[in-house]
Amino acid sequence: MANGISGTVDAKFVVNTDGSISDVTIVGNRIPHGEDLENECIRLIKSFPKWKPGKKRGKVVKVYYTQRITFS
Repeated sequence: MANGISGTVDAKFVVNTDGSISDVTIVGNRIPHGEDLENECIRLIKSFPKWKPGKKRGKVVKVYYTQRITFS
């Protein structure tokens, strides 16, 4: 990381029925002085390409997903 900060950030987000990503939030333990990492994690997840949406009983549904990102 440019500022010499490293750590792990967990983020929760929704994969919508069209595969787009929304509602990105940071979950779990916060890193001291890790606001830059958290902001970068949110920016990174929002830039993901569309995902394959979830299905339940053959119907396309929204899915919550938690992703861990490690910065070093």
